Formats: sequence, C-alpha cells, structure tokens
Amino acid sequence: MSDPKIFIRPSPQVFFIRQYGMAALAALILVIGGLYLLLTASGPDFQFLSGSIPVMQVVIGLWAVAVILVSIGLIHTKMHQRVYLALMEEELVYEFGIFNHHTITVPFHMITDSQISNSWTDRLLHVSTLQVNTSGGPGYEILAVDFPASEIKRLHTELLKLINELPTSLPDNLAKEGGSPNAKKK
Repeated sequence: MSDPKIFIRPSPQVFFIRQYGMAALAALILVIGGLYLLLTASGPDFQFLSGSIPVMQVVIGLWAVAVILVSIGLIHTKMHQRVYLALMEEELVYEFGIFNHHTITVPFHMITDSQISNSWTDRLLHVSTLQVNTSGGPGYEILAVDFPASEIKRLHTELLKLINELPTSLPDNLAKEGGSPNAKKK
C-alpha cells in the first residue's frame, strides 16, 4: 500500500465531549460535593440514615468514582484515535472500531456521490461528517463522523478532483453517438 495523499483522524476533543461530556460533568459535581463535605463537616463522621460514616471515606469514595468516570472517557478517547480516513492513489480508505475493527476501501470508480454535512453543533465544534455512496447498496458505505471541518473539506475537494479525472466508460465519439464499442454500424 502506498502512502496516502491525505490522512486525517477525528477530533479527540469532540469525541470526548460527545461521548463523555455528561460523565465529565458528573465527575465535576462529585469532586465539588466531596469538597463541600470536607469544608462543612461538623465532625469526623457523616450522618447517613440511622448510622454514621467517616467523612473521609465518603469524600474518597466520591473522588474515586469521579476519577474512574474521567479515566474511562480518556482511555476510550485515546483508543478512538485509531480511526482514520485516507485518500490513496485510487481509493478512499476508512478504518474504524476498537474491539470490532473494520476497514472500508472504496475505489474512486465505484463512488457515485459524496457530501459533507454538519449540524449546528458540528459547526460550533468545527467538525464535519463525510458521506460517501457507491452504486449497488443502500445507505452510505463511508460515514466518517467528527473529523476536523477544514481537513474534511480539503479531502472532499481532492476526492472530487480525482473522480472527475477518471476516464469515462465510453470514448467521447461513441458516447456522443450513444453506441458501444462493439455495436455494428448500419
């Protein structure tokens, strides 16, 4: 396999925000709650229902849950960086998945249409989605989400340029006549 003309990866910050934003918010609330308990505790014990629990155990427990939540998000985000989109000499390659790994290779001559889409949140986060379709199948073969908008635009422009440079299936003179190379002339 030759070196790609364009090679891009999705934005890790956007992936973390979309996938673990609520978990990060919950972790922040747990840390603040732990600090609040430490600062307002009137004694070494925390009254809970009918018993008491040492305040430090509660605070350490809250902070441990916060660390676990954020750690899982950061590890998954780092593992997600294996995803890439590469524009090769004659094909577009999209590789994704962590545990269930997939590689989709689409030759240029099979591509029927492609488009860039971005929602209002995508525009806020400066990311886009590339959708590539080929003939013969329902839906998009490549749906590359959360890639940097400027990079996706550059890749899409280059992809369209390469597709337009492909030779047509019929020579120009036959295409104008509506015939095939094997058709007999009358």
